[in-house]
Amino acid sequence: MKNYTLVIAAALLGACAATEPKDERPDAIDDFIHVSELEEVRRVRTKDRVDQTVLNDNYVIVESGRETYLLSYLSPCPDVYDRRRQPDYRSDPNAIWVDRDTFRGCRIKAAYPITDAQVLELKEMARLPGER
Repeated sequence: MKNYTLVIAAALLGACAATEPKDERPDAIDDFIHVSELEEVRRVRTKDRVDQTVLNDNYVIVESGRETYLLSYLSPCPDVYDRRRQPDYRSDPNAIWVDRDTFRGCRIKAAYPITDAQVLELKEMARLPGER
């Protein structure tokens, strides 16, 4: 019985030691939003065509006519070319509403209007170190 308890204790200790600690570093884009003091909006006005630039699984830049927005997802969203992607839900054909609609099949947590200079900075942030 004593050996059985030791084996179980060793297995549990090994399992705990094998798990990787969660990465505590804040996301660079989260920092950008905070430092730039971007103002959150409740809706993104759209037209017939919406251009997108995927920054990562959590953020996308949406260009709609004259306005550009940074969208944050509620949870990581698969790549735009992922075949498992769900169709978009839109409650309004001329707008994307935060907390109500989806973009690329994923729920939107927040939307921030951004300038052309901020777009360039965000795109540079999102590039992999080998691509710079």
